[in-house]
Amino acid sequence: MQNEYFLEGSPAARPSLVQDFRIEGLYGYRTIGISSDFAATILIAKNGSGKTTLLGALDAFLKGQFGRLTKLQFTRIVCKLRDVDSPLIVTHDEIIESQIPPDDSFFKTSIARLALDPALIFDFIENDYRLARGDFSILQENEVYDSICQKYRWNMSDVRNLCDRLLKCSEGRNHNIDYVRSILESSLKDVQVVYLPTYRRIELPLNTNEGAASAPGAKKKSIQSRLGLTKRGLFDAEIRFGLSDISERLDQLNQMILRNSDEGYREISANIINELLSGAFETENPNPDERPSKDALELFFSRLRAGTRNIWFRGRDVVIPDIDKIYSGENLPPQSIKFLNYFLSKLNKVIKKTRDIELMVEEFIVNCNRYLAGEDASTILVEVEAESEYETIDPAELQFDFDGEDEDLHGLDSNYFEHESNDDKLLKLNREDLSVEVVSLATKRNVPLESLSSGEKQMISLFSRLYLYPGEKIILIDEPELSLSIDWQRKILPDIVNAPTSAQVIAITHSPFIFENELDPYARSLSLEINAPDQQRG
Repeated sequence: MQNEYFLEGSPAARPSLVQDFRIEGLYGYRTIGISSDFAATILIAKNGSGKTTLLGALDAFLKGQFGRLTKLQFTRIVCKLRDVDSPLIVTHDEIIESQIPPDDSFFKTSIARLALDPALIFDFIENDYRLARGDFSILQENEVYDSICQKYRWNMSDVRNLCDRLLKCSEGRNHNIDYVRSILESSLKDVQVVYLPTYRRIELPLNTNEGAASAPGAKKKSIQSRLGLTKRGLFDAEIRFGLSDISERLDQLNQMILRNSDEGYREISANIINELLSGAFETENPNPDERPSKDALELFFSRLRAGTRNIWFRGRDVVIPDIDKIYSGENLPPQSIKFLNYFLSKLNKVIKKTRDIELMVEEFIVNCNRYLAGEDASTILVEVEAESEYETIDPAELQFDFDGEDEDLHGLDSNYFEHESNDDKLLKLNREDLSVEVVSLATKRNVPLESLSSGEKQMISLFSRLYLYPGEKIILIDEPELSLSIDWQRKILPDIVNAPTSAQVIAITHSPFIFENELDPYARSLSLEINAPDQQRG
């Protein structure tokens, strides 16, 4: 479907990873599917077309979670991936066969020792553990995983060995399923599938323990449990839109910066001692321009000092040097200047590495603030007198002039004009510990994250996935227009497509405003075919 409207070099025009996906014999009489050569695909569908089923099935298929497809009535699923010569095909009968728990002595012995429902353990191994790919952090809220860890007294080596052996037991029951899963794992090994279903707008507060405070060591309920979702349903995808997940991720990134800073600082100190002893330092000619900026150096030491409160750094004293004296050069002994420049140039390399992590957070903040504190013309009703009658002006055509004092608004392109009734907010970043606060532009006071609107929470959650987690992503989003104003609907998909981690976006919508932008050429109808009885495959 190449034409002059597809912009060469545009992220939306990149080749798609998933080129074709269809469900044949759905509910016994229809075939639905999507097909696209491009990284951006917007499907227009009416109610009852099966769009939600299609996206849920695509998510389950790409993740190799075939157990989620057992209760869906269909004949077969066909998927064509880029760089894979032949389409991947699985039948419903093959999936049913693959989901029978193995008749294996080790599996039975392990089940007896764990004292858990065999179906629960099998489902955990087949779907959750397999998808984790060795990253245990994404299993922290899984009840089965928690039970296994408790049984093995949190000996993670034993837990891994057990789960790996159980995973091996689960293979070999259907060779085609094993083959398709292996192709998916190799083709998408560096790609994360992010599924945003319609119920994503059910946001969870930071603390959801009903009637009791969070006790130290208390087990955190899974998001599925807190939403009352089943584990083996088509739509039980990994939902990570609790606001606490964002705070936890920011804390993880801060710990990464602290560890990298501490390790780099100690490594430089040890190497310089060796270079002084060997005489290598005498051959160096450090450039003063390679030193970090004064602000960067102050931030580096303030982070190290704050990090001494962390369990990883307790017992270490961080003595902050006289940074003003370093950069003013006053009363510095001439014989110390060379060594100082040399040490700081080495330290600047460590600071630049941590800066890459900080830039991830800053991009997240900037993109959130374009929505939280940006002027939304679509929400303003304007009437002007034209001759003797009133005519309505399209808000999208309005031009706004912003007045006010210059200040850092974390991502706004110009100063924000504050109406008395304005309730816009702003995310502000504390660079020392990477914590984020929500500030009301009207009151200049902090606002609890839980008080944000449904649409605001969605934006923050969405951009956290795109900017705070590395790696390419396939984004599957059902009805992106939910809880969004018209202006936000126009902006959201281009921002998702243009995100640096976005490899492909497939969105299904009822709203024409979603593609009332540069993505209009990528909009098309959902493929739907009604099958006569004699057309059904066996």
